[in-house]
Amino acid sequence: MFLGQSTIWQILASALVGLAFVAYMLVRACRYQLHMLQLNTYRNTEYWVWLTRQPHPVRALWVPLLLLVAGLLWPGESPIRTGVFYGVALAVLVVRMAFFPPARKPAKKPFVLTKRMRRLYGATAGLVILYAFLVWGLCPASRPEHVGWLLLAATCFPWIFVYLANGLMKPVENRINAGFFRMAQAKLRSMPHLTTVGITGSYGKTSVKVIVGAILSEQFETLVTPHSYNTPMGVSLTINNQLQATTEVFVCEMGA
Repeated sequence: MFLGQSTIWQILASALVGLAFVAYMLVRACRYQLHMLQLNTYRNTEYWVWLTRQPHPVRALWVPLLLLVAGLLWPGESPIRTGVFYGVALAVLVVRMAFFPPARKPAKKPFVLTKRMRRLYGATAGLVILYAFLVWGLCPASRPEHVGWLLLAATCFPWIFVYLANGLMKPVENRINAGFFRMAQAKLRSMPHLTTVGITGSYGKTSVKVIVGAILSEQFETLVTPHSYNTPMGVSLTINNQLQATTEVFVCEMGA
C-alpha cells in the first residue's frame, strides 16, 4: 500500500489493527463458524441452511459505518487524522474481541480439531490474512477510515471466509476421502469370511446397533462402528483402523 510514505508509528498502528483483526476472526468469530460447519457435516449446502436461520448481522455494522461517515466528513490529510482512525479501529476490534463474542447457541457436540478441521482452519486463516493485505494494498493512504471500515465490516460476516475456504478445500478433501474409501474397500474384499450387518433408517439406528452388537458379541468376534460414525468417512475410518483379521462380524451403522 503506502508503507514508504508512512511514518513508523503509522506502520505500527496499521500492524496492530491487522493483528487484532486476524486474532478476533480466527480465535472467536471464524472458530465458531467452523464449529457450526463441522456440525453440518462439512457441507456448504447444509451450512447455508443453518446460516439462513440465524439473526442477520447487519445491525452490527453501525460501528464501521460510523467510522466511515466520520472520515468522509473530516477533510484533510495529516498523520494525526490517520492515527485517530487507526486507533479507533484498533480499539473497537479489541473491545469486540474481549467483551462481545459472536452470539452463539449451545452446540450439540463439542468442537473437534480433526486433521480435516486443521486443514480447513489453515485455509480460513489464509483467506482472512489475504483479505487484510488486500484492504491495506487497495486503500489509499489518505483514506485510513476505509481500512478501518472494511476490516470492521468483515468481522460481522466471518461465515463468508469459512464458506469460501470449505469450497476451496473440497477437491482436496474429495481426493483424501477417495483414498480412505479405496483402502476400506480393499480391506473388506480381503476378508471373505467377514459377515457385515448394516443398520440404517431415520430413527434409532445407534440404539439398534448397540443392541445387535451386544447380542452377536456373545458368540462371535464382533466390531461395531463407534459412537455415531455413520457417514462413509466414519465407516471407512472404522474399517481401516479397527477391523482385525480375526473379526467375524462387522455391525455397521449407515446414515440414510
